[in-house]
Amino acid sequence: MTDAIASLRAAAQDVCNETFVRVLDNGQVSRVPISWPEQLGIAIIEWLDAGRPSDERFAQLFPLMQRVDDGDWAVVWQDPGPRTGCSLAPAPTVVRLDDRPLDLTRDLQRMIDELDMADPQGASS
Repeated sequence: MTDAIASLRAAAQDVCNETFVRVLDNGQVSRVPISWPEQLGIAIIEWLDAGRPSDERFAQLFPLMQRVDDGDWAVVWQDPGPRTGCSLAPAPTVVRLDDRPLDLTRDLQRMIDELDMADPQGASS
């Protein structure tokens, strides 16, 4: 289990160090960076730092897992410009598809299953 925890922590830190954008239904890349993968990474690190208790940190993981799992992600290789959230922000010119947010969600779900912990809200991820 120690190796799984170390691997999950490294994957979470890796996700926190990237700028992710959403791949839209038409295959185009969103102009606005999305923070859900980073938020999931931060929540996982906080949960691990707290010793994986069943507290409010644990409950925060499930909605973030769902949001990340519902997306197709790309990572920006070059800064797309101002991060104002404005629709007029320039589109990133160099991106690559990235499965790390989805892999992180799956790794976390495996750990939760191995620890036999359930979503405190009763929803599945």
